[in-house]
Amino acid sequence: MIQQKFSPKNISLSPVNRSPLALFLQFIIGCLLLSSCMAQDKTQRVIKANTIAESNGRDIPFVNYFNWYGSFKIPKLPEDNMDLQVSQYVRRVFQDKAGNIWFGTQGDGAARYSGDGDNGNRGNLDYFTTAQGFSGEVVRGITEDKAGNIWFATNNGICYYDVLLAQNDCNRGTCHHDLLQPEERAKHNGELAKAFTTYTIRDGLAGNDVWSILLDSKGMLWAGTLNGMSMMDTKLPVGINGNRRFTPFSFPRADVASESRFTPKLAWAIYEDNMKNIWLATDGEGLRKFKMQENYNLKMTAVAFITYTNKDGLAGNNVSSILQDKKGTLWFGTRENGVSRYDGKTFTNYSTKDGLCHDFIWTIYEDKAGDIWMGSAGGGMSKYNGKGFTNYGEKDGLHSRHIQSILEDNKGKLWLGVSGGVYRYNGKRFSNFRKPGC
Repeated sequence: MIQQKFSPKNISLSPVNRSPLALFLQFIIGCLLLSSCMAQDKTQRVIKANTIAESNGRDIPFVNYFNWYGSFKIPKLPEDNMDLQVSQYVRRVFQDKAGNIWFGTQGDGAARYSGDGDNGNRGNLDYFTTAQGFSGEVVRGITEDKAGNIWFATNNGICYYDVLLAQNDCNRGTCHHDLLQPEERAKHNGELAKAFTTYTIRDGLAGNDVWSILLDSKGMLWAGTLNGMSMMDTKLPVGINGNRRFTPFSFPRADVASESRFTPKLAWAIYEDNMKNIWLATDGEGLRKFKMQENYNLKMTAVAFITYTNKDGLAGNNVSSILQDKKGTLWFGTRENGVSRYDGKTFTNYSTKDGLCHDFIWTIYEDKAGDIWMGSAGGGMSKYNGKGFTNYGEKDGLHSRHIQSILEDNKGKLWLGVSGGVYRYNGKRFSNFRKPGC
């Protein structure tokens, strides 16, 4: 464990050969499926499976899929054609204060599901892409401020969704624009775009490729980019004369052999513990803990940071996820080295030898019952009940082995963002969540 003073600085898709007859048959089937989905709510955009989900080099099953762009290899889901899925790859699932479920996708921007009605009817699923003013195509993090505004970590900066500016008929799905007409669709998209603001390097962000985001208890927004960390006070005013700008900062390298995939500057996850300390899960150089202290202005200030690596007992130095459970214990998921549990003094490590589903753990989540869920890159999902692990996979209806996001909604239902779309768990079995109307 190394403790140091902290001083912020301003500073191919490969086409698959097919016979003409096979292409024709696939085209007919694709058109039939597409027409069924286009009969949905007019604000909903049909997903085109024209990107390959990032697999981090893992063994993802692939299937050849045809659309009007050609035939491509994509992750296989046994249930259906990919046009019926929320997206080909869902990186984040988040529920806002209003009860909406947001999906952060790999290639399709953000999607918002209004939820199931009390009568069992499905709600609307609306997509926000660059055409509607959203900043990027890839969404890796989602958070919400006290006013109900939504912040997104994207591949093109931080995107801010202003709920007050979104109070119009187009956002409510009650407008009368004919979206089949280009001019009407442009007007519709223009109304949607009014709610979005994008923050990039022009606004002080360290880099535009953002992988993690945290809005802490004092209103400070932390962003982890490929070019380092940044922070911004969201309590400052917005607008042309506003003072909202990011401040980039850096810290010394850890004294370990780096295991990074991209760069040690990157934080895969940012987390605030119950003592208001900020933790960074770094790409290859362990954990960074910012020790926070309240100053004379009653503001939280980082006075030092502590580095934890495998030399201190951490399972691995490439840390992908962080959770503090209800008992105050910290959990850390790593890439290829399993999970670490930290009681404030010592690390206890778990791997496949202890019953864990996989040693590459993408995400960790605690449900209302106190069970710890762990989503992996290649082994499905594990649940830890305090005594041991229960693993979930195809036998339980979960047909994706790559789980990157877990959420328990306000009705107690578990949602998973996976390679291939979205799954839900009713306490007994998983089911594939498809776009309403499909």
